[in-house]
Amino acid sequence: MLIFNNDGSQAQMCGNGIRCISKYILDNNLHFYSSDYLHQSVHTLAGTIHCYPDLHHHLNNSQTLMVKVNMGSPSIMELNEEKPLDVPNREMNRTQPPEHWSREVNVLDKTFSITTVSMGNPHAVIFVESLSSIDVPLYGAGLETHKLFPHKANIEFVEVVDKNTIRVKVWERGSGETLACGTGACASLVASVLNSKIDSQKATTVIMPGGSLEVFWDEFDNKVYKTGPATSVFKGEITIPNSIFS
Repeated sequence: MLIFNNDGSQAQMCGNGIRCISKYILDNNLHFYSSDYLHQSVHTLAGTIHCYPDLHHHLNNSQTLMVKVNMGSPSIMELNEEKPLDVPNREMNRTQPPEHWSREVNVLDKTFSITTVSMGNPHAVIFVESLSSIDVPLYGAGLETHKLFPHKANIEFVEVVDKNTIRVKVWERGSGETLACGTGACASLVASVLNSKIDSQKATTVIMPGGSLEVFWDEFDNKVYKTGPATSVFKGEITIPNSIFS
């Protein structure tokens, strides 16, 4: 799976797009990818991602399929201020206190406390009292290109609703503000666990403008699991002129 952003840049992975790929495989009977429909392996620039479509959970006359995705292990995001030997092992240690994961970043007229997480792509997570108080395009754009991030960053603003629910708005690098981001939902969940904002023993509902996902960080295998819908919207054909490739 290759993903291209709105500005033409390439993303390592897309957590929502991979659920769509899972449904496309089933809808088009592309069973040569796997002899077992319940387990699909999708190769991405962030590594091999494993999908588990729920064949018993179809909605809207089979137009919507629920897909569980093993999004892999979260890791410490690379930052420009690091020396090469600062982080010999990028695995995240959940036993560190919340203050270990936070740092302050100045953007325009505000100072934000950010938690950086890599889900195969870079994310900076910021907790706010209310999402309505944040100008996402203004501060998202400023944070995306901050000098701290060598490859820019996706920015998540997170409002904690309760111990099992968070609300998230996303500014995606190369795309701007979007309705949802699968890797961003996972990074927001990881940051919420690291900062003791939620109940880490249960799945968390991540609410975004485009819909909700269930996300869980399993402490035993250190993997993040995301479950959400994939819906068939329409089919079409496009003719691409040969000149586009020359």
